Amino acid sequence: MPVKQDIIMPKPEEISAARLCLGTVQLGQSYGFAALVKARTSSCSDGLLDRAIELGVRQFDTARAYGPAEELIGNWLRQSDVIPSDLKIISKIPKSTDVDDAALPHWVDTCLQTSAQHLGQYLNGYLLHHPTDLERPALWKCLQRARARGAFAAIGASIYEAEHLVAACALDDLDLVQLPINLGRRTAAWDRALEIATEAGLGLYGRGVFLQGLLLADPCNLPPDFAPAQNFLVRFHGICADANTRPSDLCVAAALKRLGKGGRVVLGADSRQQLDGLLPCYTVPDQLVTDAEDLAEKYLPVEFRDPRTWPRQNRG
Repeated sequence: MPVKQDIIMPKPEEISAARLCLGTVQLGQSYGFAALVKARTSSCSDGLLDRAIELGVRQFDTARAYGPAEELIGNWLRQSDVIPSDLKIISKIPKSTDVDDAALPHWVDTCLQTSAQHLGQYLNGYLLHHPTDLERPALWKCLQRARARGAFAAIGASIYEAEHLVAACALDDLDLVQLPINLGRRTAAWDRALEIATEAGLGLYGRGVFLQGLLLADPCNLPPDFAPAQNFLVRFHGICADANTRPSDLCVAAALKRLGKGGRVVLGADSRQQLDGLLPCYTVPDQLVTDAEDLAEKYLPVEFRDPRTWPRQNRG
């Protein structure tokens, strides 16, 4: 009778930190599902940024709209041992609704100067931050001119819907796009828009990978307004437990799979301890990703797939 031998499974490949970008909205304001259900702890910005560097993360995403986030990053940079050229920072221009076309050149220059003063660092990317600004050719021309004179390296847009991504892909000189991507955003329209963006060779940054923290929430400790999401969360956390996989790892794997080989995910955290718990450890089998996407399609209520449609009193 043959002797039974243990099957030694190969260790999954670690996800490179080069595919990760630290989101910094939490440095400047309360944000996401966790902020809705408990008092927000201090972001401990210096400790968080230090820890990101220790873990190999070399890209930061920020914006003028994130309160003092730019200034906190700049203050940290001035005191840290980080070599500025080793760090890539992406920021975003404020919404331009109240600025007429004639005033746009001066306004754009002022926004860029303010970000430069806050950060004390060259911007690797500068993005439109609101989808309505995709419809302002004069604003886009101002950004093109600013990049041409060396104000920043890459030009892009932060978008919210699949149709916004398609519209952004039609802009001349577009380099980067930041978009929401998570288990609840798997639709034919999004798949087609991502295909167009990939064919255009754009740098893709996926945010909201954890659906602002809802996908990591304890299914047994949800606010009453989020009770309809409990069935999905129980099933989702169940397949993670069965596969000995952290929910955060599965969320990141699903996002990276959809973004393609060159895509990156933007991960935000309130503290260095939380960052340690969110950074992915290993790749996840494709079948587990597919199973999670199928669960979301079947059991995650549509109104919880986009934070903008969450119960009004609980929006982040």
